[in-house]
Formats: sequence, structure tokens, C-alpha cells
Amino acid sequence: MKYKLITANRLREIRACSEAIEAFKESKIKSVNSITLLKKMLKEEYLEWANWLITHIMTRKQCLSYVIYAAEQVIDIYEKQHPHNNEPRKAIEAARKVLEWDSKKNRNVAAAAAADAYYATYDAYAVDAVADAAYYAAFAVAYAVADADADAAYYVAYAVAYAAYYVADAVAVRIKMQRKILRYGIKLLKLEV
Repeated sequence: MKYKLITANRLREIRACSEAIEAFKESKIKSVNSITLLKKMLKEEYLEWANWLITHIMTRKQCLSYVIYAAEQVIDIYEKQHPHNNEPRKAIEAARKVLEWDSKKNRNVAAAAAADAYYATYDAYAVDAVADAAYYAAFAVAYAVADADADAAYYVAYAVAYAAYYVADAVAVRIKMQRKILRYGIKLLKLEV
């Protein structure tokens, strides 16, 4: 199977940081398929770089699936702490409808639901980590629904992993969550071949 090839030029095109481009050049690899590179990044624990890369090589549909999956990882924890606020769940459900049928109407409904979730979680933002994750997730879902913004997808996966870290108060939990989300992303990339 042939996956998207990653080269130093491709990294420049997708606006990778200079540190990542230099690290790639120093590896003396001219090109590598994205799945191989992502698996290596997972193994060597370049998890934030892997998360950034995966969101920047995904299709719109993959990106939206990735955002929804990442947001789902923290929603139950959030709802236990904030049982009267179902706005983040509504945003996830609306985004799922866009994934099923990408119409202007569904995008508008999802963007409005994401905006509602964003504002509904704003009061708890910076007070508890799970609320932070829901806040970022709602914000990112809004962008992802609007135009599958890769940076938004990156931030939602990042926020969810960090919420897991703060809830459990353990770096190992954050790493486990990042790995879980990244494995799902790799699976999505493989499905598009």
C-alpha cells in the first residue's frame, strides 16, 4: 500500500516548524510514507509532533473524524463534573451529522452547537482541566466543521490528552491518551488508501 509520502519539501509545504524539518533532514531519509513515520514518532514518543503531522496530512473527512474521536475521549469525564451542561455533547453530535452528510445546513447547525458549547464551558475555563478540554474541543469542532482546519484538530487532540493528565494527575495517563488518539488517526489514514 502506498501512503502519502513525507519529504522535507512536503514538511515545508504544510508549514512544519524549522526544528521538525531539520530533524527530518538530519535523519538522512529522502522520503518516507506517512504511516511509517507516524509509527516511528509514536515509538520514539514525539507525540506532539505526530499529532501535528497527522492533522496536517489528513483529508477533511479524516480530520473531522479525528476531532470527534478526540472530543469523545473526555466528554464522559466532563459530564460527570458538569452534569447540567450537555452543550459539548450536542456539539459532538452535530459534528457527527456533518461527517455523515456534509451539507451547508448541517455545517451551520454544527457550528452553532459548537459555539454554544464553547460559551457554555467558558465560565469553567481555566478552573478545571476537563472544562478546559471541553472548551478547546468545542472551539476546535467549530473550526473543523467550518473548514476542517488542521490546527484546530491538533489543538483538540492536544487539549483532550492534557485533560486526561490533569484528571489523573499523571504523565503516563496523558501519554496513553495521546497514543490512543494517534493510533485512531493512523487507522483513519490507512482507510483512505
